Amino acid sequence: MIKTAIHIVALLALLLPFQACSDDHPQPDDRWVVTAVMGANGLGDRGYSDLIYSGLRQSENALDIDLRVIVPRSYEEAEKYFDEWLDDRSVVNSHRLFIAASGEYEAYLEEKVSRIPDSENARVLLVESETVDAPYYTLRLPFYGAGYTAGYITPLLPGGENTAVVLANTTEATITDCYEAFRDGFFDAGGKRLDVYALADDETGYSMADSLYHLCFSLSGHYGMVFPIAGGSCQGVLRYTREYPDDFFTAGMDVDQQEASSAVAYSIQKHINRAIVDFVTTWREGRVPDRHSSYGLSSGYMEVLVADDSRFDLLRQAVNDIRPIALDKEDAYEKNK
Repeated sequence: MIKTAIHIVALLALLLPFQACSDDHPQPDDRWVVTAVMGANGLGDRGYSDLIYSGLRQSENALDIDLRVIVPRSYEEAEKYFDEWLDDRSVVNSHRLFIAASGEYEAYLEEKVSRIPDSENARVLLVESETVDAPYYTLRLPFYGAGYTAGYITPLLPGGENTAVVLANTTEATITDCYEAFRDGFFDAGGKRLDVYALADDETGYSMADSLYHLCFSLSGHYGMVFPIAGGSCQGVLRYTREYPDDFFTAGMDVDQQEASSAVAYSIQKHINRAIVDFVTTWREGRVPDRHSSYGLSSGYMEVLVADDSRFDLLRQAVNDIRPIALDKEDAYEKNK
């Protein structure tokens, strides 16, 4: 119900300018307007999308901006909203920022590159992209340093030397980067067995919590850790470990999820909300943002947070011990990509 309400309110807010353009004479408008299109059905994932939304709301409260958040039901619906934004000629002298709040929209932006504005009055931001030579702006939180750290400490868990990694899909570079980082740390620390399971071959793997929940029954008894790189689908493994807390350990993704299950040994926190606030603040102050911003382990926007339980004290010390190596590994990985 909440997601539906947000969708409807956001849709009405978005359509208001287009209703006004029935007049052939655009109206002066000195507002600062942020239109954000979330990942399809993403809001309410208690993770990445909700963090972005938190950053947007924080920006709205701190800055004098008009915020419009849209939660599309599909990728195709998201394209429609962006087309409408590109075609909007109902206002003049306004400052508009369009935020494509999911890396899945990069292919669409590449198709529309000739139409994307880059001026004081209209800019576009895409999250989780490495692109530096497009008219739109990008930001990214590299995963390698945190992922390597997570992989390195996992074999320290009882049974952690045998781990299953569950991927939303095997086609997105962001996901494969995450897996490679975890894999490298895992085997450097002496891990023995690392098996990979994919939920889908496209973005639908991010919203398959039920499928991951049922998969956990097959994984139980074979692994000491189930490490999910699957967006909102991670709720499936959290649910399973709440019901069967002694079967295996798991990890929280994007936010601290130790409260969601006693089996969460650590969480990889991705402070994308802070990155959003930084960008919107720079834009609102009338400054030109960096074409591309990257916030890795050294920035503090990425971190591995070990759960408070004393069972994981050894992991907590290992996170501190491995940090210098993880920073060097991340730097080398990013340079060699």
